[in-house]
Formats: sequence, C-alpha cells, structure tokens
Amino acid sequence: MENSRPSLQRYFGQALGIQAQSFNLLAAAGIAVGVIAAISSALLRVPPVHILINLAASALASILFRIANHTGRFRLCCGITVIVVFLLAFPVLFFTSGGYKSGMPCFFVFAFVFTALMLDGKARIAAILAEAFVYIGSCIVAFAYPETVFWFGDELALLTDMLVGIVVVGLLLLLVVVLYVRIYRNCQERIDAQNAVLAEMNSRLGQTVGELTAANQALAQANEALEETNEMLRRYRIQRGQLTLEIQNARALVGARDAGLTKKEFSILLHLVQNEGKELPPEQIYEAVWGAPALGGVHTVRMHIMRLRAKLGVDFIDEFDILTMHGKGYLFVFEP
Repeated sequence: MENSRPSLQRYFGQALGIQAQSFNLLAAAGIAVGVIAAISSALLRVPPVHILINLAASALASILFRIANHTGRFRLCCGITVIVVFLLAFPVLFFTSGGYKSGMPCFFVFAFVFTALMLDGKARIAAILAEAFVYIGSCIVAFAYPETVFWFGDELALLTDMLVGIVVVGLLLLLVVVLYVRIYRNCQERIDAQNAVLAEMNSRLGQTVGELTAANQALAQANEALEETNEMLRRYRIQRGQLTLEIQNARALVGARDAGLTKKEFSILLHLVQNEGKELPPEQIYEAVWGAPALGGVHTVRMHIMRLRAKLGVDFIDEFDILTMHGKGYLFVFEP
C-alpha cells in the first residue's frame, strides 16, 4: 500500500488538472476493461476479431497512458482516444458482440460522458455530435440489416454481456463521480483557506484603518491646539523681524534688548504696528492712546515718537521704521 501511494499521487494527485486526472482514470480503466472484455468474449465464444479489438484497445490505452504522462500532452491523447476508441473501435465491437442486444450501448453512454469531461469548447461539441451520429447510425444499421451483427446465441450469453457492460460502466462512472467530488472538495478547501487569509488581511486592514483614523484625529486635535496657541501668541505677542511686542507686559524688544519704553510709548508703538502701512494723524494717535480729544496733543505725540525712535534705534535698523509723513502723520513700515 505504501509503495502504491506515490503512483496514485503521480497519476491522480492534486497537482494534475482535471483533464489529466480524467484521462488517467479512463486509460487505467481501459487497460483493465479491455482485458476483462477479451476474457469475457472468449468465454462467450464471440468472433476472434472481437477479442483482438479488445486486446488492441487495452494496448492502445496503455500506450497513450504512458505517452500522456511522459510528455504532458493529455489533450492530444484525449483526441486520439475519442477518434480511435470511441468512434472506430466501439462501433466494430458493437457489430461483433450482439449489437443493441448487448452491453455495448452502456459503453456508448460511457463514451459520451468521458468525451464531455476530457474535451472542451468546439472540440467537445464536434466529438459528441460525431459519436451521436455514429452510435445512432450503428443502431439503425443493425436494426435494418440484422445480418451485419453477430447476435448472441442464447439468453445466458446476452445476460452475461449486458451485466458486464452495466457493472463496468457503472463502476467507471462511480469512479468519475468520486474523482470529481474529491476535486470539488480540494477546491473548496483551497477556497476556504484563501477566504481565511483574506479575512485575516481584511481584519488587519480594518485595524490599520482604525489606527490611521485615530492618528488623524489626534493630528487634528494637535493642529487645533497649535492654532489656539498661535492665536494666543497673536493676542499677547507681535513679531516684526527683530522687533517683538509683548502686549501683556507692555514691553518692546529689539533683538534681545529691552527698549525700555514707557506705557504711553509702548501704546503708541502698538497702535502704529497694528495699523502697519497706514498713515495715522497725530490727533488720531492721541485719542487712541490717551483716550481724550487731541486738544494741543499734537506736540505731545511728536515728542513721544521722537523718544520712541531713539529708544528703538530705528536709525540703525533697516527692517522697520517709524516715518514722519509731513502734513499727514506717522507711518510704521516693516520690510523683512
């Protein structure tokens, strides 16, 4: 038994396709059936040509079996089997072994089934139509010209041949069903295994998507926090190049140096920076900083801006400046 397992795997293993496994089953059965039919024919005393044809069919099955498995040309061997055995040998056996009053019609059914399994496409249709034409024609000829048929001489011989045909073809069809059920189960197992792998991949993909979603949410929250921080900085800190205004502390820095501004000077500078690029009249500056009408406040604003420029050192810095627009007011400019 152990020695037979490698052979079974070689000729009927999962690595072979369905056509190869079907052909090997047909060829192995053909070898055995040919020998059995030859022995049965000898016992039933049918014409010697019937015995020779059965033995020749068995030999042909053995040869095709070896060629197909050695070269891998199963399709070619299937075609040879259909033409030589099913379309030529079977009709001859039909006429030499009782015609339609024998077991040969069972083998016609067998030929139809295996042709449908082994061939495909247009070749399958053509072969089945040819077999139908030959087999139906053989039955019509046997009925119309009984003298062309070697009929069995007694009922026992007829019954024996029919039983042999029924049993042999029945066993072969049963083996075909078993073969296809096994192939179906193997395919189903592979599909189930692939589905399990896909389910695992889908689960991992779902986890990854969940992690990415959580990461995106965390990133969005971080961006919101950063925006809030920037907004707070904009409210409490203004940066213009080297000039930094700390609004909460009312302090101005030029680089790392504290300009030492008074509260009024800082308020004037803050008002100018917040209106960057706009010409502000001294009256408007006075009202914004002191909160009172600018009655004689123009001179006060002028003096504060002079001290502010000196403390900031705008004469020595090119980035920003407080310009005096004669007859118009003052202008803060920033050019990075």
